[in-house]
Amino acid sequence: MFSGYVNNSEETKLALTEDGYFRTGDIVELRLNDDKTPNIHIIDRRKNFFKLAQGQFVSAEFLESIYLQSLFVEQIYIYGDGLDNSVKAVIVPNKEYFESFLIKHNIKQIDFNHPDNLFYDTIMNDLHSIATKESLRMHEIPSKLIIDFEPFTSENGLLTLSMKLCRPKLFAHYAHRLKENNSIHNQLKNILEKAIGQELSLHDDDQLFLTTGIDSLTGLRLSHMIDNDLGVSIPLNILFEPNMNLQKLVNIVQDPMQICSWSESIKSQILNDCQLDLNIKIKTHKDINRSPSIIFITGTTGFVGAFLLSQMLKVYPLTCKFLCLVRCQTFINPLDRIRENMMFLQIWNDDFREQIIALRGDLTKYHFGFDDASYEDLANKTDIIIHCAAIVNFVLPYKALYDTNVNGTREIIRFAGHPSTFIPIKYISTMSLLPHGMKHDISIDNIRPDHLNNGYTQSKWVSETLMAKAAHMGIPVNIYRLGSIGSNTQTGACNKHDLNTLFISTIMKIGYYPLKIVKTKLNQLPVDLAAQAIISSDKI
Repeated sequence: MFSGYVNNSEETKLALTEDGYFRTGDIVELRLNDDKTPNIHIIDRRKNFFKLAQGQFVSAEFLESIYLQSLFVEQIYIYGDGLDNSVKAVIVPNKEYFESFLIKHNIKQIDFNHPDNLFYDTIMNDLHSIATKESLRMHEIPSKLIIDFEPFTSENGLLTLSMKLCRPKLFAHYAHRLKENNSIHNQLKNILEKAIGQELSLHDDDQLFLTTGIDSLTGLRLSHMIDNDLGVSIPLNILFEPNMNLQKLVNIVQDPMQICSWSESIKSQILNDCQLDLNIKIKTHKDINRSPSIIFITGTTGFVGAFLLSQMLKVYPLTCKFLCLVRCQTFINPLDRIRENMMFLQIWNDDFREQIIALRGDLTKYHFGFDDASYEDLANKTDIIIHCAAIVNFVLPYKALYDTNVNGTREIIRFAGHPSTFIPIKYISTMSLLPHGMKHDISIDNIRPDHLNNGYTQSKWVSETLMAKAAHMGIPVNIYRLGSIGSNTQTGACNKHDLNTLFISTIMKIGYYPLKIVKTKLNQLPVDLAAQAIISSDKI
């Protein structure tokens, strides 16, 4: 029946086996009839398979047969190549349903070269519904549609004489439109614009997140969209890297192994940061037995810090003054920031003004931004340091938290070691840096950072390590590792930014809750009890 291709010995050699059998290129499935006899079913053609960028093999004919279920689709051609992360589709709409759509939506004019966006979205949504029903994978759902009202026919060469799709000619005919806007760079730009809801004009060196002000929730949405559309799961801490830009995102999508190397580089960095020079000389420390007259405290515009200040104002005599470091702009009174925060938490008393000395400064700057004389004076007068300030964010990467959480801690240690005698430190740390399942206290020296998977716990691990290093050098340091902190037992005042607070308030707003939380317990320590325990501690 077939002896070979005319004047094409190479094709003939590929088509025939050594013993003369013809390689049809059909993909078959062996099925059993009801009487258990075998039956061969042809399910596809080998030449109709193609490979996508992430290594998935796709059967075009299989997907075409599924998407033809759509009443909007008269003909469909599925395409993809090694640069695509998902398939694309060329669709010839069903004329009857298209005309019904125009009438239903009162569309008077139609540009056949650029179909109405509503019609495009309607077809795309219908294909997504079919894909969900048929349990298709994400890369099998078209990421782009080309709508063409010219049917595929044998006359125009887009169908073979046997009325099958002529794929080489279909590709040649639509190549310029299939490849248009096909780069990962443009796909990422489109995804980003959808995530933040605005059009961007980005260049490769533009910083995506700091300049556009993306919040954590938008970042989570962006991460899911990249995963769904491009098949690469990028952790939020990488998306929020301070120097992240579009080209770096493109590089990560093209080479996802960079995610592993990125994590390794962060691990190396935090290990190096533990070796930061504290510039401390061996000295004696201040008398910790007498009642302090000057207490230097950070973080009083936060949740825990405000309650620590409130508790100390209750237990220390009126002669004791509290130097509260507050970062704010020059036109803002730092005391107003403290007062407004404590009023919100229902713990403010106007009498506090007599004891609070609010200092406009910056924890991240050398000498907190003070001149040398003022810094020297503060260091000599301070009896105890309470260091509570930190950015508590489980989304931002280590580099974004470094200045406040790590460098700020180093500045506190330098402050404690600056005068002729060491100043004792009470440092507020976190239980989240402990290994999972750890139920007893353990020195930071015995905790490796390998299990730390977010920037916050990494930054606190480095900070606590620096504090331990300072303690080894003679500075009296007490470390308090807090877990989840809950509302005040007296008033119910809570941290409005806390995840549990947001979760419960959302339940109250919508009037519904997930059934799986019915028997869930929130293991939290009330903030007022935590403050009492820390301040009453006499270990320093």
